[in-house]
Amino acid sequence: MTTGIFKRPKSKFWWIRYTDQHGKVHKESSQSEKFSVAQKRLNDRRKAIDDGKEIEAERAKIRRYTFGQLAEKYVAHCKVQKGYEKKASVVRQLNDRYAATPLKNFSTVMLELHQTEMLTAPRPTGKFKDGKEIFLKPYAFATVNRHFGTIKHMFTKAVDWDMVGEDTKKRVYRVKQLKEENERVRFLTREEISTLLSRCSDHLRPMVILALNTGMRKGEIFKLKWSQVDLKNRIISLDAKAVKEKRRRNIGLNDAAAAALASVPHRIDIPWVFASTDKKKKDTHVVDVKKSFAAACKKAGIVDFHFHDLRHTFASHLVMGNVNLTTVKDLMGHADLKMTLRYAHLAPKHLSDAVNVLDNAFAVLA
Repeated sequence: MTTGIFKRPKSKFWWIRYTDQHGKVHKESSQSEKFSVAQKRLNDRRKAIDDGKEIEAERAKIRRYTFGQLAEKYVAHCKVQKGYEKKASVVRQLNDRYAATPLKNFSTVMLELHQTEMLTAPRPTGKFKDGKEIFLKPYAFATVNRHFGTIKHMFTKAVDWDMVGEDTKKRVYRVKQLKEENERVRFLTREEISTLLSRCSDHLRPMVILALNTGMRKGEIFKLKWSQVDLKNRIISLDAKAVKEKRRRNIGLNDAAAAALASVPHRIDIPWVFASTDKKKKDTHVVDVKKSFAAACKKAGIVDFHFHDLRHTFASHLVMGNVNLTTVKDLMGHADLKMTLRYAHLAPKHLSDAVNVLDNAFAVLA
């Protein structure tokens, strides 16, 4: 068989040339500027021919794959990854839109229009009030970025799995990531905390108290097991798999947090601290408390507040209590100080104390 790798005039991609078992010469683009990609494509074609496969059928496969086929394979691939449920949910939403779309048809303009729609179009809920359909506000920048980050990774794997070419992947990757506004710090006053706790259901209250007094993330609380709780020594031990930063984290418990955990019924046959109240899912942990938390906030007269903001409340009150930012960083489990600095403006006394050190140092200049 005559084989080779070459470049055509005015083409930025490497091309490959080979002869099949019937003596027919084939030429095709590797769809990549990398010689190694062309070499791999050539080797794959050579192996297919040696195995007796019809090369026309093999080349046609890459043109037939749909997004739905990629979605099915990608979800299976992600099952062992952290955050699988969230990623699978995003893939399902994308699949509702693109299931029948051939992968080779994806373009930059198609995805940019989708991105704009998510940012601007109200979202229908299918629910009605007073004869009018209820709509949710458009998606936040962060949510849109999560969707398109998933799409990009899906096409990376699609290239790895020979489902689409490098040129399509490049078109997908031309969609720019949005600049997120990550400085939102919404926290409750002491009075609001007291009111909110008085409006929480018996099942919700311990979770809220734990979040307020430990700064634990929602997922860390929902998936907490009794084996991770040591009430005698007042500590929660989270292994690397349970932590966002993927490193072991120990969390101290104050009186309020310890009392909240002690108030939760401990069933020997269920490992979870906060077991699901759904009778159909009695053997698993709580998945979400969005509805019950929103109801408690509404009764308490608290607006624009989410469960994650309880973590902000924990950090904000520590900083306002003059706890230094490095300690707050460790208590929050932040990987570096950048995330913790969003709370720095709440500690004016701490900042003024720092610069007042110069009074003594520069006294000689007075």
